[in-house]
Amino acid sequence: MTFPKPPVREKRSPRPIARKGIARKPWPCVCVVERDVHSGLNCGPDTGRRKSARSSPLKRGTGKPARTKRPNKVRKTGRAKLKRLADKLAGQICRARGKCEACGAGPEAVLQWAHLFSRRYHAVRWNLLNCACLCKGCHFKYGLRPLEFDEWMRAILGLPAYDELRRIALKNERVDMEATVAYLRIELSKVSSQEPLA
Repeated sequence: MTFPKPPVREKRSPRPIARKGIARKPWPCVCVVERDVHSGLNCGPDTGRRKSARSSPLKRGTGKPARTKRPNKVRKTGRAKLKRLADKLAGQICRARGKCEACGAGPEAVLQWAHLFSRRYHAVRWNLLNCACLCKGCHFKYGLRPLEFDEWMRAILGLPAYDELRRIALKNERVDMEATVAYLRIELSKVSSQEPLA
């Protein structure tokens, strides 16, 4: 016994997807004047044809085009500006040491401001005990090997200073940015008046 085949439904082709460099073809429209279906490329008021697809989104309830929103400009607050300034000053103070504290590479190397405890802990971010001057190779190496970096930190700081810095970082109190910037400016003036390290 054979069963009859179900009727085949015609599949509607999906709208073509726009890819880089390929323009999306518009939906076909029904021409008002010629009453035929065509690609819609020459539709418009001057040709006597009606556009089927909307050229711009419409405001709900009105026939007027919707106003497109611009993304809001992110305004930096006074605190954010002070943070950037404090970062700049602390980086200059740290790099003024003139050599990598890990391998001893001189000023010819690219020196970077490294943090012993992460920059995320704002309570110790600008603390000069928490910064180390490292060349980019050592900074990258210690970033990948946090346990070795922790041992190196303890050797550089000493255990009491390490514990105190860790306690301050975990307490994470709000920092007075204006006082921090004023302190860093004083420290930078002290460092710049000294001769650079050999």
